[in-house]
Amino acid sequence: MSNKTCNKCKQNKLVSEFYWDSNNNSYLYICKSCHHLKMEDYFRTKKGKEAWNRASKKAYLKFKDKWIARLRLREAVKIGKIEKPIMCQLYSPHPEIPCFGRIEAHHYKGYKGNNWKAVQWLCQKHHKIADKLLEFFE
Repeated sequence: MSNKTCNKCKQNKLVSEFYWDSNNNSYLYICKSCHHLKMEDYFRTKKGKEAWNRASKKAYLKFKDKWIARLRLREAVKIGKIEKPIMCQLYSPHPEIPCFGRIEAHHYKGYKGNNWKAVQWLCQKHHKIADKLLEFFE
């Protein structure tokens, strides 16, 4: 793999440590860690906060059921009505399919109505696989 120098921190890093810019068909001029710091600073400004609020409102309107289901579930876990396990419910001791990442709620029945309570607690890896399977069978 080749290397690239970050224009901000001036460190020589692997290209995998840079985001791909599809508009210019090349890697960004700053590394991921410097880009993260740059975006943090931007979202602290008034203009950045306004942009975040616009994007959040747009996403809320587009995925309202999903937002409400996630909010209800988060509150139910917080007050103890629903218990979040510490392990993936699809955990298998088989080395071919190891668990990976934090535990997430998979809404296997969708988000509408009372379905917000119907969840499987999966690791990030198994959650991604479950979502792909749902898309395939829809």
